[in-house]
Amino acid sequence: MANNRLWLVACVSVALVALSACGSSSHSLTTPSNTEFLYSLASTGTLQNPGETLLSFTVDPSSGAVTQTSSSALSQLTDGIAVRPDARFLYLSDVEPNGNFIDIYSLDATTGVPTPGNPYPVSCSGPFCIPVSAPGVLAMNSVGTTLYYGSSSLGTIQQAIGALTSDPSSGALSAVSGSPFSANLVPAYVLVHPSGQFLYTEDISGPSPEGFALASVSAYPIDSATGALGAAVSYPPGANAEVTGFAVHPSGQFLYASTGATGNGILAWSIDSSTGALTPLAGSPLQTGTDSFGIVFDPSGQFLYTGAGKSGGIYGYSIDANSGALTPLTGSPFFAGTLLNGLIVDPSGQLLFAAGPNDSLVAIQRDPATGALGSQLSTTTVNGSPSWLKAVQAPQ
Repeated sequence: MANNRLWLVACVSVALVALSACGSSSHSLTTPSNTEFLYSLASTGTLQNPGETLLSFTVDPSSGAVTQTSSSALSQLTDGIAVRPDARFLYLSDVEPNGNFIDIYSLDATTGVPTPGNPYPVSCSGPFCIPVSAPGVLAMNSVGTTLYYGSSSLGTIQQAIGALTSDPSSGALSAVSGSPFSANLVPAYVLVHPSGQFLYTEDISGPSPEGFALASVSAYPIDSATGALGAAVSYPPGANAEVTGFAVHPSGQFLYASTGATGNGILAWSIDSSTGALTPLAGSPLQTGTDSFGIVFDPSGQFLYTGAGKSGGIYGYSIDANSGALTPLTGSPFFAGTLLNGLIVDPSGQLLFAAGPNDSLVAIQRDPATGALGSQLSTTTVNGSPSWLKAVQAPQ
């Protein structure tokens, strides 16, 4: 399950000084053609004195070898991470007592090691910015031109979604005209449709035994020229669900959401390609009677994986390309009894990564043809509990 912390933020007006964008970095093109970069946050410290570290790794998908290349302690807690698809820059949401920022890191083209630059201050004026809604989960469109952020602020703060353009040369961020845009409830998770035409949010209602209840999924049209958001249309979940993550199928035809520890399996909708409107799939929620935490696909879009939660293991399903229906894979759940969460599939589709027990990062072999998960290839012990895993192909 994703490690999503949502903090109560006091309504305090903070004057932020404009900071210059980080400088461009040198990118050599000597990385082996199959090398991937993997990034993770790692939670350290205690509840009273929490800490966080940004970790980077190189990955050889053919062998499953994972090599840690850096570990950088952060001075703040963060609730979001995004990496440009060209693997040149990484972004972190940053909530500090003296202000809210999006931190910008340049990435070494050979090792993927992040180097911090000047952060972008999240501040604005207007009816939706008093006080500013602190940045939370980050989402970038598929071509890396626009970065969106949800909110990590609760309480009486006006909820909003920020939209920022990303400079391909320097990584610098600048606000889209009209940003931040008014949001329906608290936009706990945000994601961008593969076409770049729509943005979706999972909206928080109230607390539940495991976290926060899902009130709705909202769809926002995106102006293709500017990245600006239009008015949202919200859709009820259709079943009791917790906010634990959602994803759009690579084809853009379907949206799936995990429901946490409710036993309601996976919520599923079809997506109207013209309007972004959501229609529940027949039988949704699917695979009821199971817990589900997070949704990930393989690059081909043939298979879906979700964490099983406290019972341990990973559920795997094949996806009907026409109906979106899910069929359990032979052997699912895989690694039953082992707590694995924060799932991602690497760009090659050969590996599935997960945060494992005892502060470990686990690499698991995938069969691209059947979707089956094979033997665990490697377990890397890290300093802290991994979360927000992101993998990207190294630049060539």
